[in-house]
Amino acid sequence: MKHFQSRAFLPVAPPVAAQRLRVGPEGLDRARPVEQVDAWTIRVRTGMSMRSWGEDVTASVRPAEGGSTVEVHSGSRLRTTLFDYGQNRRNVERVLSAVEG
Repeated sequence: MKHFQSRAFLPVAPPVAAQRLRVGPEGLDRARPVEQVDAWTIRVRTGMSMRSWGEDVTASVRPAEGGSTVEVHSGSRLRTTLFDYGQNRRNVERVLSAVEG
């Protein structure tokens, strides 16, 4: 299974970061509605494309000194995926960019 994850520090309180996180996945290609897992975590699935059977994207906010840490993980839905052509990296970068912006 191909996957990618990254994290970023935001100099804002965790509730503000969590609010930004709820709208972050809207920029993902073929994104389905955002599922709120808990107060600090969201999950979204993307649909199929010519290069992918879709991805599961999970993002969470954690309190950090002076702000919040946002961690985003994107993984291919099909477990036997060998190459994701950079799609999981793009998903993570788009969500982090939206949250940081």
